[in-house]
Amino acid sequence: MLDISVIIPVYNGSKTIKKLYQELTKILKKNSKSYEILFVDDSSNDKSFNIISDICKKDKSVTGILLSKNYGQHNAIYCGFQNSKGKYII
Repeated sequence: MLDISVIIPVYNGSKTIKKLYQELTKILKKNSKSYEILFVDDSSNDKSFNIISDICKKDKSVTGILLSKNYGQHNAIYCGFQNSKGKYII
C-alpha cells in the first residue's frame, strides 16, 4: 500500500498542471516514502488531458483519469477516491 494519494480534480487547467506537478512532486519526494498523484480531468475543453497523459508517460506514480462528461468537482474527487491506493488521501 502506498503512503499518500493526492487527488487533483482538473477542469481547463492546462496552464497550471505542469507547474503544480513539479512543485507537488518536490514536496512528496522529500516527505513521503511512497505516493501517487491522480489527476481527474472533468472533461476539460482545453489540452489538460494531453498534458496529464504526457506526465503519466514520464512518471509512473501519476495516473490520469478522463471523465466522459463534466460531472462537477465533487464527483471528480469521488472518482479519485475510488481509484486511489494510498493509506492517506489528500
